[in-house]
Amino acid sequence: MLADAISRKLLEIQVQLGSVRDLDRLPSLISQAAADLCDADRSALFFLDRDLDRETGCFTRNRVAVALNAGSGEPLGVVEIADKKDGTAFTQADGDTLHALAVVASVAIENAILFQEHETQFLSFVETMVATADGRDPLTAGHSRLVSDYACGMAQEMGLSGQEVDVVRVAGLLHDYEQQARKGATAVREILKGIRFSHKYRHVPEIVASHHGYMDGSRYGGAALDPRIPFLANMITVADLFESLTADRHARRSMSAAEALSILKQGTGKRFDPAILGAMERYWQKCTLGMKRPVRLLPGINPQPSPPDHIRGCP
Repeated sequence: MLADAISRKLLEIQVQLGSVRDLDRLPSLISQAAADLCDADRSALFFLDRDLDRETGCFTRNRVAVALNAGSGEPLGVVEIADKKDGTAFTQADGDTLHALAVVASVAIENAILFQEHETQFLSFVETMVATADGRDPLTAGHSRLVSDYACGMAQEMGLSGQEVDVVRVAGLLHDYEQQARKGATAVREILKGIRFSHKYRHVPEIVASHHGYMDGSRYGGAALDPRIPFLANMITVADLFESLTADRHARRSMSAAEALSILKQGTGKRFDPAILGAMERYWQKCTLGMKRPVRLLPGINPQPSPPDHIRGCP
């Protein structure tokens, strides 16, 4: 009975569509018919662009499309193939093969989405925690976020990998945890290790605990520190000092970026890596010229390569 009803409906649609000569009106009628026949909420119709085919010299002869669905059945997208290389038509076997690929691809896409959601949740938690701590003093509100931005900008200027930029972002946000927790570097390192960072962020505790040191092993206060200062920690050091010097504090007024950079350059090679200082200056110049915005305003800019064996500069 159902098949008969559909057949009658198809006949009615055939008569209706056959009387339409307006090509602009026809797509909406076909889409509506498809939705009605299949009791669907929405439908869409896409025409091949023959003008584009002629411009590119690539003429579409036949296509096969298969839906990509999550395990819950939620649609993720569509994968489509067009034109056999040998000029023949696609077969049922081709359709079955594409469907098998769609199943595998859907799992991969869903896993990637879950990973991205986990990453977003982790970063939003860190950012919220840091913003709350920084906000206790109006003069330091936003300090950690700016240090993170500057450090990420330097990392990008130096061509570091997307993973290294992400590590710098988190370390920059957490760099003042030592002061916020009122603990020493060793204690902070152990406390942060308790967070159980993922493999990607496993060096963050060491970077945060080391960022108050210089290349020569000295500290701001003159205390001894292991001379093997991680490369990324020195980047956080430069970003931290630059932001602090260019911002108002209780004991002094802010200075210009040029003055701050001049002071930092006095420690080139001894306290600060010259490549890092050069990257800071280039990044700041681009920000001043409007060529760049803070890294945090560029979502998704960092690719996610496979984790390397170690982060540069970290033993």
